[in-house]
Amino acid sequence: MINFWLGPYSNQELSIAFEIDDALKFAENLKEIQNFNQIKSIEAVRKYKNNSTTGWMHLALSPNENEFLSFKKNDIELNFTEEAIDYALYKIEKFVKEGDFSPPEYYSFDLEKSSKKINIFFVKNN
Repeated sequence: MINFWLGPYSNQELSIAFEIDDALKFAENLKEIQNFNQIKSIEAVRKYKNNSTTGWMHLALSPNENEFLSFKKNDIELNFTEEAIDYALYKIEKFVKEGDFSPPEYYSFDLEKSSKKINIFFVKNN
């Protein structure tokens, strides 16, 4: 299952951890939102400092030219531009071939209703 968490060094860092099958499922969903402009939801684990809980990762095509995300309790909504989707697909394809995300930096998304940027990292789930 996909895991995600803020930190560890800042609350302006979001790590998304995948195993290969999770990454392939994530890529499938990205292709669907790119082709059909539908919101897709994937069950995921949100990790906190001392515990973790199951939530949802909602994926959508951004209604404008900006990538943004929002949190609701244990859920996250990621709104991608076409460019952000293409880069995610490239990173996932490389991960499947090489078995690791190197470098782990993916993209910066705006935090909805804020001036903050959240730096997103793709990592291998251990």
